[in-house]
Amino acid sequence: MKGIRKVFLAINLDEKTKKHIAHKLDNLGSINDVVKRIDRENYHITLIYLGFVEDKEVADLCLDLKGSFSGVQSFDLLFDSFSWGPSKDKPKMLWLIGKKNLELMSLRGRIELAFKGSRNNILSEKKFKPHINLGRIIKKQISSDFKFSDIKEEISVSIPVECVSLMESVEEKGRIKHLTLEDFVLS
Repeated sequence: MKGIRKVFLAINLDEKTKKHIAHKLDNLGSINDVVKRIDRENYHITLIYLGFVEDKEVADLCLDLKGSFSGVQSFDLLFDSFSWGPSKDKPKMLWLIGKKNLELMSLRGRIELAFKGSRNNILSEKKFKPHINLGRIIKKQISSDFKFSDIKEEISVSIPVECVSLMESVEEKGRIKHLTLEDFVLS
C-alpha cells in the first residue's frame, strides 16, 4: 500500500511515565502469562483513529487540525486502574484506564469539529474512554481456570498533556512502530 498511511491522533507519554507503567505491569503476575505486551515505546493515548490516509492528504489533514488546538491550554490526565478492554465481558486487551476529564473531552470535541463534513466517516459512535493499550490477550495461553476479574495492582499516573501528535502506525521487521508525523503544541 505505497502512498497510504495508517494514522491516528494521540497523546504521547514521556519516557519516565512509560518506564513506571512497564514496572507496574511487571507486578501483575499471572496476567503477564496471558498478555502479549506492547513495546513500551508505543504507549500512547489514542484520541481519534483516522484510518488509512493517502500521503498527499497528510498536509491537508494537518492544516484542518491546526486550528483545533489554537488557545487550548495544557492539562493533566490521571490514570488509576488496570482493566480488560474493551470490556470485561469480551476482553481482548489489557488497558490502563484514565479518569474522566473535561479538558480532554473538550479537546476531542474540537478535533471532531475540524472533521465535520470532510472526514465524518472517522468519527466513532463508540463512547470514548481514555486508556493506554498495554497488551493483547493471547487466547491460546489462557487456561480454563483463568478468570478475567478486576486487577488489584494499585497505580496512579499523572500524564501532562502539552501536545497532540498525528501518528502513523508502521510495521517494521514484524513489529509495530508508531512514528510522529506532526506535533500540535498546546498553549
